[in-house]
Amino acid sequence: MRYEIVFFERPVVVLQRFFPLFLLAVVVQTVLIGRSFSDETKLMSTYAEVKEEIRNFYDVNGYIPTESDYFDIIFMPTNNLTSQEQAELFGQILSLQNPRVDKISLLKIIGSKKESINSLKVRYNLTFHGRLRSSVVCIYAFLGEKRYFERIGKILDADEEQIIFAYDGSLLRIVTNPNDIMPNVSIDLFTAHHDIFFQPTMPLFAAMLFDTTHFPSVKYVHDVLFFLEDQGTQVFEKTEIIDGKACIIAANFNTRVLLCPEMNYAVMQFEVYNFDYDDQGLPIGRSLLVKRELRDHKYYGNGIWLPTRIVTSEFFDKNNPSQTVVMVDEMEVNPAIDPNFFADVIPENAFVIDGVRGLTYFQSDSPSINDTLKAVAKSKRTWFLQYLSLTVGCILILLVVVVKYIKYLKQKQTA
Repeated sequence: MRYEIVFFERPVVVLQRFFPLFLLAVVVQTVLIGRSFSDETKLMSTYAEVKEEIRNFYDVNGYIPTESDYFDIIFMPTNNLTSQEQAELFGQILSLQNPRVDKISLLKIIGSKKESINSLKVRYNLTFHGRLRSSVVCIYAFLGEKRYFERIGKILDADEEQIIFAYDGSLLRIVTNPNDIMPNVSIDLFTAHHDIFFQPTMPLFAAMLFDTTHFPSVKYVHDVLFFLEDQGTQVFEKTEIIDGKACIIAANFNTRVLLCPEMNYAVMQFEVYNFDYDDQGLPIGRSLLVKRELRDHKYYGNGIWLPTRIVTSEFFDKNNPSQTVVMVDEMEVNPAIDPNFFADVIPENAFVIDGVRGLTYFQSDSPSINDTLKAVAKSKRTWFLQYLSLTVGCILILLVVVVKYIKYLKQKQTA
């Protein structure tokens, strides 16, 4: 029996034996690659085909496409469109729209509602779910530039506390736990344009009807008028049913606001989206980040409908989404508010640190705060004189002791 070990044969002999197999493998691989490329080309939609799909969208789906449909079409993995083509296709979708109300009319309606709200007083319960589990009761009031915010309850695992921020147009007064012995009141020069007066859970903020002139970073989130004024925001023809009511859609590339015509275009839902990208950094769709649901609206006159239940869900952490629920107990729109309401917040016998006048004192039932300040200032001067006299007396006593000690040493040396 004869054995041949190919491994030890000459290279020319090896090539002669295996070249046919190698050539066959190359041909098969070429055919497979060509077929794969051919299939991919057949699946890849061209600009003209997508344009035709949008043109026939109503006949196929029964409604005019919205911005959500635009993203579903444009970001299909089989669509290889340039940014210019995407912009043109979005323009095509906009040209098909015939909404029941145009942007100009909508701006007038909502603008008149905002202008008619000049004061507010609301009491609501705030509950956090997910990681935060606590409940607080809040009171918010404003009159022009004046602001009042009070919160009573527990945040996380902290003890229950009461805190009041009151701005009367010139001075800010902060009251913390009025029953505590420690200093619990401070007075300072301030403005109403501070984050402490920005309360996103308040119904007027959630309903996007608050004046955010001094809060530019949140205009898109809490001011529907500013959102609609933005050039990128469009009003679409299609409506969505929420709680049995047909709502119109106003949206841009990452934000959707649903407004209810039956309630004078009150905000029913607010959504914020984030773009999703593939491994190459190309956008492949959108995912929901924030969803604010406004329900159980009540009518407060002047075309103003405000929610009494607000549920805000956040999905920043996909594995642990959070939810906040606001339940309104009482709310008055444009109540008659006494301007002193924003200044008379310091409880009796509170220990006050007055940063404006540079004084500390106990609030008393004196006829006026000026009398209290004068009395405190007088007592401070009296205390200072007493302290000075005591210090000088101690120095004199020390000098007498030193002199006597020196005399003693001299007498001891002479002896």
